[in-house]
Amino acid sequence: RAEQERIERLEREEKERKEREEKERIEKEEAARRMKEQKERIELEVNERDEREVRERIEREEKARQEREDKERIEREEQERKEREEQERKEKEEQERKE
Repeated sequence: RAEQERIERLEREEKERKEREEKERIEKEEAARRMKEQKERIELEVNERDEREVRERIEREEKARQEREDKERIEREEQERKEREEQERKEKEEQERKE
């Protein structure tokens, strides 16, 4: 009788140990999965932030380039207008001298 109880107790303890080990294994797998998902989320957020920063930098550079080109165009047009006016003035003076 005592031997039978000892065997049953050992079997019960072995079963409980295996259940505990299985539960711990599942918990570790879940923790690892959560950590992996968190890492992936962080990487995604970092990538999105990096992409946004690059996009914003490109937009700033493009705006600055456009402003610079506009300024250069305006200066060039102004210079051409002045040269044209000077040429017209000279032609007019020449015409007046001939008359």
